[in-house]
Amino acid sequence: MTITPLKVKFGNLLRDYLQRAGVRQNKLAEELNVSGSAVSQMLSGRIVLNQPQLKQVCELLSLDEMQSYELISMLASIRNGVENLTSPFNRQLFALRCQRGLTVRQLSNLSGVPVSHIEVLEKCFDAIPAADEVEKLARILDFPSSSLLRAAGLHSDAATTTASDGAVAAAEVAVSPYKKGSNHVPVVRLSELAEYDNSGDWYEFMCRVSCHTTTVNSDFAGVDDLVVLLAPAMKLGLGLPGEATVTLARKRPAGLKEIMFCRGADQHFFFTEKLGRDTFRILRTVGTRRPSDEIIWQIPVLELTLRPVSGKAKVK
Repeated sequence: MTITPLKVKFGNLLRDYLQRAGVRQNKLAEELNVSGSAVSQMLSGRIVLNQPQLKQVCELLSLDEMQSYELISMLASIRNGVENLTSPFNRQLFALRCQRGLTVRQLSNLSGVPVSHIEVLEKCFDAIPAADEVEKLARILDFPSSSLLRAAGLHSDAATTTASDGAVAAAEVAVSPYKKGSNHVPVVRLSELAEYDNSGDWYEFMCRVSCHTTTVNSDFAGVDDLVVLLAPAMKLGLGLPGEATVTLARKRPAGLKEIMFCRGADQHFFFTEKLGRDTFRILRTVGTRRPSDEIIWQIPVLELTLRPVSGKAKVK
């Protein structure tokens, strides 16, 4: 079977979920009743799961609704012959249209959004929808416009007003990417950050690839340019199963440990802590590999929360 960018993305995402859950590949092979080689090929994008197998995986890894939906949507796209990468918004809009049994032309006629615009919104990875078009599409698809906006990496400040006949009319939606001063910040997966090559501003890159937002620790409410990173702890050189949640910022407030999130010349991710004026140490547990001493880029860390299988630890 031909390897496509979408299949590779699907395999990488599945690998991330396995590592976060602390589930080994041989355990997955046993659960699916396939060989270890077949699982390796699934994770590399050479072959893909079928729908019943994907359901088993979601249950085994205890994935939430959003995580399961993303995998299911990607698999549906692969089965339909889609080869290129698509954004969460692309996949959600396509899935909603198919669930309603509508063609692109029918959705266009019902919503008033041009066919060409809908095709771009479903297929272009970098497509940013206009707020009024999202409202029109959401009404026809019977889906919250705020959820569509979040899938596009945007958020809405939607007010409602009561019309004279008693009906509730939606007021104009004001949309902007991640407003500074808001308690909502972009969330990025490590697999998405792997594409950042240090060309251009890191914060702008993360806002662009983020699929949703979250709230932050109230202690950081006044800090600009915050990002929350989700990653398998094993991928960060920490030697622990489970998930790491890392709060990053352009500038670290006073009083916090001077910890940096780094990427080395060998493309591995790791953390460093400043010990003195010109000295630092790499944060890693005994037995984990030492990354390259050459750092390609680094970003200040405000908070690092580890959720290993048996508990929770926080560094701040």
